[in-house]
Amino acid sequence: MRTTNSMLSRQLMSNLSLNYNKLMKHQAQVSTGKAFQRPSENPYNAVVMIDLRAKLGRIEQYKKNVTDAKAAVYDTELALTSINDSLIDIKALINRGLNGTYSLDERISMAEEISAIKESIVSQLNREFAGKYLFGGLNSSDTPLKISEGALSYNGEELLTMTEEEFIEFKNQKININISKGTDIDIALPAVEITGYGEDNMINVLDQLISELKKEAPDSQKILSLDEKNNKFISNIQNNISRQGGRTTRLEAMEKKLIDSEFNLKNLYSDIEGVDYEKAITDYKMAEMIYNAALAVGAQIIQPT
Repeated sequence: MRTTNSMLSRQLMSNLSLNYNKLMKHQAQVSTGKAFQRPSENPYNAVVMIDLRAKLGRIEQYKKNVTDAKAAVYDTELALTSINDSLIDIKALINRGLNGTYSLDERISMAEEISAIKESIVSQLNREFAGKYLFGGLNSSDTPLKISEGALSYNGEELLTMTEEEFIEFKNQKININISKGTDIDIALPAVEITGYGEDNMINVLDQLISELKKEAPDSQKILSLDEKNNKFISNIQNNISRQGGRTTRLEAMEKKLIDSEFNLKNLYSDIEGVDYEKAITDYKMAEMIYNAALAVGAQIIQPT
């Protein structure tokens, strides 16, 4: 079969188009730093990159959750430390109150100081963080401790009349934050866990102490009994401070793990998406040389008609 100029032209244009596409591909790699511009150029790696982006997105959310949880736990620990210091101050005042040499006026002054400390403790248990109440349990949008007609209530339930079942229900409320796949951490600490319930709740104990100190002849045995209850509150708070420290340690370990995972995934993503610039430039120069050579050869093969 005779080869015509038309056939040569078509073959030449086809080869030129192929070489030009290769040239443009390498040029795009050099200019963008990406191994491919469209998923169709490398379907397998495109799918892998989609999966990596999804994992990186989840890690970013986990990191945010860990950061928020750490801040809430730290703020809770600060509040507990303040309450612990307040109760230790009250213990010192109790010891002074047991001294029979103090006058009624001096003991009234001590009682007023304890009353101010009590208000500070309630304020700490109503502490807010990021618009939510730290010690509110599941009801974090409303003030947990409220005083109405002289009675103190937690989330609508009066502490003095709260039953054991209600206390356990409040105490066991959890606020779980997802910090990694399949891993949650509970950051809830309801105020009743600190105050207790019934007649021996912290606020009622402090009210009894205030009342006793204001008497002409305070009952030293009752004051000692109230002091023992105060010691139990201190011990409970210190245990909770330790638990908060444990939560912080766990969150910091998870944060490090997430940062390491993010670093590794980003490196893998970069390896798949990116190009070796030296190789890319070499390939581009080679493709450019081949294309120019094809143009030159084509000009000689296809004679003007």
